[in-house]
Amino acid sequence: MRRPDAPLQLTAGLIVRACALVVMWGILTWTGPRFDHPWQPVALLAAVTAVSAVVAARWWRAGRAGRVGRAVDLPLGVAMLVVGALILPPGGTGWLYFAAQYTQLLSFAVGLTAGRLWWALGVGVSWAATLVVVGVGIRHQPLAAQLAATPGFLVNPLVGWSVARYLRTSTTALRAAQLQAVAQAAALATATEREAYAGALHDRALQIMELLAADGVVTEPGQAARVREVSAWLRDFVDTGRTEPDLLAALRTIAQAADRPVRLHDSALRAEPVAAVPVLVAAVAAVLACGSGPVTVRAAPRDGGVRITVVGEDVGDGGGAGPLLARAGGRLVAEPLCLELWAPVR
Repeated sequence: MRRPDAPLQLTAGLIVRACALVVMWGILTWTGPRFDHPWQPVALLAAVTAVSAVVAARWWRAGRAGRVGRAVDLPLGVAMLVVGALILPPGGTGWLYFAAQYTQLLSFAVGLTAGRLWWALGVGVSWAATLVVVGVGIRHQPLAAQLAATPGFLVNPLVGWSVARYLRTSTTALRAAQLQAVAQAAALATATEREAYAGALHDRALQIMELLAADGVVTEPGQAARVREVSAWLRDFVDTGRTEPDLLAALRTIAQAADRPVRLHDSALRAEPVAAVPVLVAAVAAVLACGSGPVTVRAAPRDGGVRITVVGEDVGDGGGAGPLLARAGGRLVAEPLCLELWAPVR
C-alpha cells in the first residue's frame, strides 16, 4: 500500500539526483580537457546518468522509491569512486575527482529514499570507506586528508533521512486533518439538510397531524388511533431524525392514544435513546388505561434499564403491570400518587 507521503518523498529524491547529475556535467565541461583521455570521464558520467535514468523511470512508474534503486546505489557509488580514481590525472584533486563530489551529493538523496536509517548510514559508511581505501591505495593521498573528506558521507544521509521522516510525519498529520475537515463538512451539511427537512415537515405536516390527533377532530375510532400513531411517529422523527421506532416513539404513541391527559417528560430519552422494550411499553399502556385523571410520565435510563414514573392524583393500581414486569425481570413500585416502573434493557 502506497503511503500518502510517497509522491512528495519521491519527488524530492528525484530532484536531488537530477541536480547532482546536472552539477557534475557542468563541472565536467570545465575539467574534462585536463584529463589524459577526456572521453573516459564522459563515458563514466554517461553510464551513471543512464543507470540513474532507469532507476528514476522505475520509481516514477511505481509512484514511490522502490528497492531497485536502493540496491543499485551502493555498488554504483563504490564503482564510480574506484573508476574515477583510476582515470584521474596524476596529482589531480578537488573537482577533478568528480566521483567523490557526486557520491556525497547522492548520499543526501539516499537518505531521502532509504526508508531505514541504518541503510542510509550503511551506504554512507561504505562510500566513505571506499574513498579512504582508494585515496590511500590508488591516489596515494595522506590518510588524514582522506578521513577529513568523509564526514559528508555520514552527515548527508542523516540529514536526508531526517527530512524524509519530517515529510512523512507532516504529510500524515495533514492527511488526518484533511479527513477530519471533510468529515466535519459532511456532518455539517447533513445536519443543515436535516434541519431544513425537519422544519418543512414541522410546519407543513406535523402541525396539521397533531391538530387532527386532538380529541374530537377525527370521530371514527380506528382512524383516530391511526392519526395519533402517525402523529407521534412524525413528532419523534422531526425531533430526533430516527426512522426506526424506539422507546421514546412508543411512549409518545401511548400518550397520544390514552383516554386521559398525559404529560410526557422525555428529555432524558431524547438525549440518550433507548430501544423499545415491549414489556415496558405494554406495562405503561396498562397503567394509563386503568385511571382517568391527568398524569405526568417521566422516563429515563437507569441501572441498566429504563425507569418510568407515572405521577398524578388517579394513577390506579397498575392494571396488571406488576406481574408483567416481574416476568421480564423488572418491577413495579406503587405509591399513593406515584407508580414507578422499571425494566432491564437487553
